[in-house]
Amino acid sequence: MNQRINPESPLLLFALLAGSSLTVMSGAAVSPAMPAITAAFADEPMADFLTRLVLTMPALFIALCAPLGGLLVDRVGRKPVIVVALTLYGLSGTVGLYTDSLTVLLASRALLGVAVGGLMTACTTLIGDCYQGVRRSQVLGLQASSAAIGGVVFLLGGGLLTELSWRGPFTLYLAAFVLLPITLIALRQAPVYTPAQRAEAAARGDQQRPAMASLIGLYACMLLGMGLFYVVPLQLPYRLHELGYMSGALAGAALSVNTVCAAILSFSYRQLYLRFPEWQLLAASFFAIAGGLGLIGAAEGLPLILTGLSFVGAALGLLIPTVNQWLLRIAPLSMRGRIISGSTAGLFLGQFLSPFLSQPLVGLTGLAGAFLAFSALALVVAVLVTVLARRGRPHDPRTDATRGAS
Repeated sequence: MNQRINPESPLLLFALLAGSSLTVMSGAAVSPAMPAITAAFADEPMADFLTRLVLTMPALFIALCAPLGGLLVDRVGRKPVIVVALTLYGLSGTVGLYTDSLTVLLASRALLGVAVGGLMTACTTLIGDCYQGVRRSQVLGLQASSAAIGGVVFLLGGGLLTELSWRGPFTLYLAAFVLLPITLIALRQAPVYTPAQRAEAAARGDQQRPAMASLIGLYACMLLGMGLFYVVPLQLPYRLHELGYMSGALAGAALSVNTVCAAILSFSYRQLYLRFPEWQLLAASFFAIAGGLGLIGAAEGLPLILTGLSFVGAALGLLIPTVNQWLLRIAPLSMRGRIISGSTAGLFLGQFLSPFLSQPLVGLTGLAGAFLAFSALALVVAVLVTVLARRGRPHDPRTDATRGAS
């Protein structure tokens, strides 16, 4: 490796966390502007449907293109993918500032998804390269925590800028160009693995492929977990209306409880990782989702709703760093990008599919019934994780503390 590397560089850590936070902005920034965007393109055929794709298009293309990003991360390198992805992010994200074409806007949102898929995969893979064991778990927790906080900041910023114009929130994507020079400097201190080093890792036996069943199981947990989590922002405002709480501001404040709890759990993830095996943390995330959705479905007033939201937020704070830590631990050096790309794809595919899965169930059972049904599904997943993981050889995180294992 280059002798100038310093994985513990605060600037490098900042660049990785900031780059990861930008991925949340793909949808959060423009969400408050959706009614205004629909009004701006009201003369377009199928405007109501097509303008909604402005919000969902990035998630679909992130899921579709993340595997390609993972392949490039392994073949070309982590640094080039981050730099190109940041540049494409800024260029595509700001198209809404000047275009008057809905078709061009939708195409730019698809390109934004391509950029986010590469950026998220490369940043997480580089975290796996730079940090090991307990320190890695801490950084992955910080990554999830910063993304959660960033989501709130970008949502609020998008709302304020929407007051100026529907184009206003698209200025937030200029943040990529601010971050780009900082990242270029920071990446000089990141490790670079050459073909010779990959060959050396292979000779040591570090290149053993992880079991396909493990990968599929972890990807499925990410997809299901995110799909269940996104039932809350999609359906909670309607559930509050059903209970007589009509204020949109109240719905926004209630959802912030979700995000704050996710950020707190992620921030303290290192301490949890030291005390509990990965399978217990993963199972706990689904037990928490089950409890939270069940409380929201059974609630007759705001206190129980808020309690349920805190459970669901805590679940998200456990789910993302646990899946990524588990994948990075079992991924060989030469396959880290491709293996992490599956987590990125599952994360955003769950977001994209959530409305398609939840809305029909709401039509069949009503809002309360849908929340209770999804609670039961999460409970089944939690039990399956517990049973299947215990049949294998669970990783003991205490060995990381003593040996610094990856």
